[in-house]
Amino acid sequence: MTANTRGILFMLLFVLVLPFNDAITKVLMEDLEAPQVLAIRFALLTAFLLPPAIVLPAPAMRRVAKRRLLLLRGVLIACASMFYVASLAYLPLAMTTAISMMFPLIVTAVSPFFLGERVGVIRYSAVALGFAGAMLVIKPTSAAFGTGEMLAMGAPLCFSAYIILTRRMSGSSSQFGQLFWTMIGALIVTAGFGIWVWQPLDDMAWGLLLLTGVLALAIYMLQIAALSAGEASVIVPFSYLSLANAALIGWMIWGDVPDPISWVGMALIGLSGIVIAVRS
Repeated sequence: MTANTRGILFMLLFVLVLPFNDAITKVLMEDLEAPQVLAIRFALLTAFLLPPAIVLPAPAMRRVAKRRLLLLRGVLIACASMFYVASLAYLPLAMTTAISMMFPLIVTAVSPFFLGERVGVIRYSAVALGFAGAMLVIKPTSAAFGTGEMLAMGAPLCFSAYIILTRRMSGSSSQFGQLFWTMIGALIVTAGFGIWVWQPLDDMAWGLLLLTGVLALAIYMLQIAALSAGEASVIVPFSYLSLANAALIGWMIWGDVPDPISWVGMALIGLSGIVIAVRS
């Protein structure tokens, strides 16, 4: 099995797990607020990371360069997650997933200004195509545009800032150290908001929250494994299969079927993302 084949298999597992985890989160959002759900999830992720953090040599954890920027990265991922999870209470799963997929377009559009990268005509054309697709999904001029769409749009904006900050910090710390301190920052933010909307949880809610924590850890690990195994330009396009998987799960559980215009918009977002990944 070649490196790219392994990477594709890891990415396909990622595509299967991600919408399933989002579906469980959408069920939880029927009774809970986003900060509480995410505070528990990030607490679980931090707890999973704590044993290896203790085992690692002290310099690997304490001498982390730019720790404040790592905490800021945690704030950004927490904000992106809160926008995304909150939007699940208002929008079909496929639509929320499609809007969240805009982050490669945003990163590509602003990378010349923040990262000094050169972006050619083809990638800028793909960005324009992807934003046109997003407008078809969001329909900002229609009466249906509302709170859910605005919340969903906040997720790729915050996640794009997270990606840009991550690229600027590349090589400044160990990958595990970056992940651990990012989770700490995210936990601080979500717990700070979560304490104000905290509600008692029954055994079913605790079980679903524990499951989302385990799945979230699996999602992080599968994404890292996929991108570490082979070439990103080959592997990343397969991540857009999560759009189809999210639509299938949304139809099976809630009976949500995107309208034809939304399907066209999601296809344009996926196509533009694939073009950007291949050209990069």
